Amino acid sequence: PVLQSDTDNYYLEKNLDHTKGYPGCIYSNSCNSREFTDLLTVLYGHNMKNGSMFGSLHDYEQEEFFRENREIIIYTEGQCLRYEIVAAVRFSDLYIPDYYGINDDIGRDAFLSEIRQNAAGESGFCLDEAWKERAEAKERYLILSTCVDGHDDLRYLVVGSLAEETAL
Repeated sequence: PVLQSDTDNYYLEKNLDHTKGYPGCIYSNSCNSREFTDLLTVLYGHNMKNGSMFGSLHDYEQEEFFRENREIIIYTEGQCLRYEIVAAVRFSDLYIPDYYGINDDIGRDAFLSEIRQNAAGESGFCLDEAWKERAEAKERYLILSTCVDGHDDLRYLVVGSLAEETAL
């Protein structure tokens, strides 16, 4: 499940039953809509060594894995959201919702520009070349965010563009 609390980062070290400790839960902060309607929705999860939570996100550093695994599916009570993965990059650990905003076209476009710049020519950074050339107005993105071992100043992001929204 993807959880959310009124207290930001509550689920970073709280489990589903609200006990303190790892692995915590995958969560969004209260600034994001629970319906995934924001231009930028950020989900956070621990980079667990056993591959649970968001530990497997780093598999996207391999270009072949990136090419072969291109979807994120989110189910809510009333809909199914299918995102096409367009980028997997190391990124600054700045708090994306505060720095770029979550429903601001200019902020979203600035974030996407930074993603494109970070991915240019770097190994372990994957970018969909067709997406690189487009940035459609009002396009919504899902960002999966986890830490990078040994780099407290970085996050590893897998970014998906909303491709399909289906009512359940």
